[in-house]
Amino acid sequence: DEPRFMNLFPENVIQSVRNTVERTRQAPDRAGREAALKPLGVMVARVTKGGGRVVAGTDAPINPFGLSLHIELEHYVDGGLTPFQALQTAAVNSAEALGASADLGTIEVGRLADLVAVAGNPLQDIRDARKVRWTMKNGEVFTLERLVGKR
Repeated sequence: DEPRFMNLFPENVIQSVRNTVERTRQAPDRAGREAALKPLGVMVARVTKGGGRVVAGTDAPINPFGLSLHIELEHYVDGGLTPFQALQTAAVNSAEALGASADLGTIEVGRLADLVAVAGNPLQDIRDARKVRWTMKNGEVFTLERLVGKR
């Protein structure tokens, strides 16, 4: 029932996600599926701690874009990364992988900076990264109300 999800996605995607969530809630082996994901997050943490670079990606369109990135970052933290390291996979590491780290990935003078402001502190709780209040793209601020609109 998250307003951004409800207003940004078509009804068939909303219904598909609701059906999947409901099946997951009712499935007797839910704990087994959750346990199966844990080693993936642990592997990401081991690669990172060993000096490897992990770049956050998504399973969109399997999972709705945007939401799937947040879920992925949360799995990384559940697997052992700090919230800061998880956020780096989506910013610094992604810019490096694209060969664009001279312009993107960090907030510094002379770099391009599309930003989001969130409620809470994702460095303490990665789930706060979902709480976007406004976005700035190319210097223009977009409020949540402007982006989401009303259905």
